[in-house]
Amino acid sequence: VTASGIEDYGNGWYRCWMTFTSDSADTSGALRIYVAEGDGDFTVDLDGTSSIFVWGAQLEAGAFPTSYIPTTTASVTRNADDVSTTDVSWYNEVGGTLYAEVVWLGGSGNVGASREAVSLGTTILNTMNVGRFAVDSRALAGMRKTVANTLTVASIFDDTDAHRLVLGASANDMEFYADGTRSGTGDQTDVEMPTSITNMTIGNRQGGSGAEWNGLIKEIRYYGQRFPDPTLLNLSLGQFP
Repeated sequence: VTASGIEDYGNGWYRCWMTFTSDSADTSGALRIYVAEGDGDFTVDLDGTSSIFVWGAQLEAGAFPTSYIPTTTASVTRNADDVSTTDVSWYNEVGGTLYAEVVWLGGSGNVGASREAVSLGTTILNTMNVGRFAVDSRALAGMRKTVANTLTVASIFDDTDAHRLVLGASANDMEFYADGTRSGTGDQTDVEMPTSITNMTIGNRQGGSGAEWNGLIKEIRYYGQRFPDPTLLNLSLGQFP
């Protein structure tokens, strides 16, 4: 076993999980679920009335547990989780602030493409987004209006902790903070705001696949104004206006 955990899902339900690496010679085996006490064994003193419910057990190939995958009598290939909406009447073309609290679980290093946690826009060349930079796992913010993308990066992602990413932008005025750290590239002064946007996508980019977020997305917020830099800093520390 390489890792394990338990999450409180409310109303008396808990999600228990573990990951393990099998030996190349192990081609079969069994997984068992036991009722156990906190004394290091699975012998439980029965009282005649107590019980547990077990639901949604699954075994999957991967380095971390994903969301529930419904199956019946055969294995399935899980679909990528991404959510989109075309109700974007709240978007402000003059300026806005995009916030995302995320966990990256896909490993470090170059994974082939930058990965986007949330993206507002139409196509890949008309977007406002935050995510993770492919080259070296840094946090990423982008304003893509033309082929020449305006990107800025800050901080280094690890593979377990939640990170708060905040992008504030208006015409020729973009700033990015991650976990209380201002982007090392500084204020971007050549920014064009996306116009006539049609979608918000969570867990992928606009205009197709190839930038799937490989991890968890805990919270997304959008504010219809470009907040001052001190407010952006506070947001990246979890202090909301």
